Amino acid sequence: VTSAPGSADLFGLLGGALKITGRIEEAVAAYGQAITLDPGLAATHYNLGNALRDLGRSEDAVAAYRRAVELNSGFADALNNLGRVLADLGEHDEAISSFLRADAIAPQDAWIHTNLGNVYRRLGLFEDAIDAHRRAVQMDPEAIEYRSNLGAALIDIGLTEEGADEFRRALDVTPGDPGLLRGLGNALVDQGHIEDAKIAYAEALEAEPDHPMTHYLLGRALMLDGDFGHGWQEFAWRFKVASLGMRGLDILPQAPWQGEAIDGKTILVWGEQGVGDEVLFAGQIPDLLTQGADVVLECDPRLIPLYERSFDGVRCIAKTEPPSEDIHNPDIDFQIPSGNLGRWLRPGLDAFPRHGGYLRPDQKQRNALRQQYLDGDDVTLVGIAWSSNNIKLGRHKSMPLSALQPLLDVPGIRLIDLQYGDTGGARKDFEDATGTAIIHDDTIDQMANLDAFAAQVAAMDLVISVSNTTVHIAGAMAVPTWVLLNAAPLSCWMLEGEESPWYPSVRLFRQTEPGEWGDVVERAVDELEKFTKG
Repeated sequence: VTSAPGSADLFGLLGGALKITGRIEEAVAAYGQAITLDPGLAATHYNLGNALRDLGRSEDAVAAYRRAVELNSGFADALNNLGRVLADLGEHDEAISSFLRADAIAPQDAWIHTNLGNVYRRLGLFEDAIDAHRRAVQMDPEAIEYRSNLGAALIDIGLTEEGADEFRRALDVTPGDPGLLRGLGNALVDQGHIEDAKIAYAEALEAEPDHPMTHYLLGRALMLDGDFGHGWQEFAWRFKVASLGMRGLDILPQAPWQGEAIDGKTILVWGEQGVGDEVLFAGQIPDLLTQGADVVLECDPRLIPLYERSFDGVRCIAKTEPPSEDIHNPDIDFQIPSGNLGRWLRPGLDAFPRHGGYLRPDQKQRNALRQQYLDGDDVTLVGIAWSSNNIKLGRHKSMPLSALQPLLDVPGIRLIDLQYGDTGGARKDFEDATGTAIIHDDTIDQMANLDAFAAQVAAMDLVISVSNTTVHIAGAMAVPTWVLLNAAPLSCWMLEGEESPWYPSVRLFRQTEPGEWGDVVERAVDELEKFTKG
């Protein structure tokens, strides 16, 4: 190709040919040459954007797509792909704007609608996501990706039977597709059909034996079913699932601990996932100490005061990204993420100890708070929390505060607010409706000061809460705790039973119908009457 007149088109064609053969860097160079010769070709900027996106050069791709749209304001494909890259960069509002502009130009383009639905889903706008994906399916009923996206959005909102049906319809078109089988498996898990879900995941693994997400999802299903021995092995694949954003196992220099003798050895246990998960898995630290290990515990900095009081001899290091230089200490023999300890320490239900609490609150603060809340009265202090802010699961785990009003039918109780976040509006509505105030302590910020929050939780006679950080802290201190569970709970609660192997002081109250909290609260009220009578 030369720089003769018209060669801009030839360089553009060359770029296309190079891209098709996988020579993306060379394609970018060819498109760049075409633009140098004729900067006014919108299609060339668009093609350049596609190649840059393939290389992961998202910012550069955005610039190329924007230039294509500047040159041709009616370029729907450029607007659509611009939206996709903006969404990948986390610029969700701009992405939505770009998709809506594309939709105004090409309203019958199903691809635009499904991309828009994916952004809505990321933002937790599940009803909007379903509407967008439904439009895509209506426009192109045979496209399995559109049905898959709709099925996933339906599962998010709890419409698991409809979601499963969408995946089954897509599987009728493309039998054995591993992505569709994963989606079907997820729907079946949420319906409690664990055996059928395991079959779906197994079929997906036959097609893709080393697919990390499938192994991870299978691990969660197995643990929901109480199969910890196999479940932990599958759950460990989470570190290879890029979308989970986990720290790499190879980021630390020490050898991973794989259950060998650790008497006299130093082991680094590093926290992962959220605060509730860290507290859950920390229940295995005493096992390591009993085996004679010196333990270095990397954790959320807010947990350090609580952990240092609770685990004698354990050295705590604040979790940072990248990791602190302190955890590169050559004197450390082994390292392990806390969520992997279970493979060696909790291989089955019989390996869970009947502990009396492994976290110790500040007893002086606990006693002072208890006296403050009792205020000289002979009442039962009941701490309540009703919401989870998990963007994907929170809507299923949460209930409105008003759903807890029947607790007031039990005489002699005093409700204490243990819910993190701004609860002022909900508490005012509750008081207006019932004439009863929920005690709120302005001196305790549940998430900013976890040590003070632990003391507050320990001051309760009973905690009644949905599945969130509150119940993990309460259970870890052996405070009597009732967890109000949605129909498809987290794997740590399993699918059946009233007891938790993780926390002997916890009792589980499960939904019998997805989204219905009335009978759950009614059962809690019945038990609360017995609890207050001793």
